[in-house]
Amino acid sequence: MKLESWVDLQDGNGFIQHKIGYWDISTEPEQILVEIIYPTQIRFSYLGKDYIATFSPGYITDFGSVPKAVRGGISNTGAIDIIYLLHDGGYGIDWPKMCPAAAAFTREDIDTLLYLGLKERGMSDIKADLVYDAVRVAGGGSHWRHLA
Repeated sequence: MKLESWVDLQDGNGFIQHKIGYWDISTEPEQILVEIIYPTQIRFSYLGKDYIATFSPGYITDFGSVPKAVRGGISNTGAIDIIYLLHDGGYGIDWPKMCPAAAAFTREDIDTLLYLGLKERGMSDIKADLVYDAVRVAGGGSHWRHLA
């Protein structure tokens, strides 16, 4: 079964909904992938500078790869979808084409963007710290610049 996915994007006047892809919900939560079906731009700021990352149709994301053990306490979807999508893009080999102005971002920069974005979208300090630590220590390194 496929469902449409919508995210809230900030447009300067508040949040607007934007359809970005389809979910296949016939699999286990840790196996769900979302295909971006419409060109999607994410505007973000980092260290006082503004950036735009462009996601082309066909881009695949799992949003947040939250381990099963903590999935009950930390969401991998909802208001934070867009932050997880940005993080996936930043880890990918196509990042320099997706966001040329941020092509030189390091893994630490991308992980810091995740942390700051989670907090900005309402995740508690404790949960955002847990996600950041998990990405920095346990899971992220093996995926750095390997995601298409």
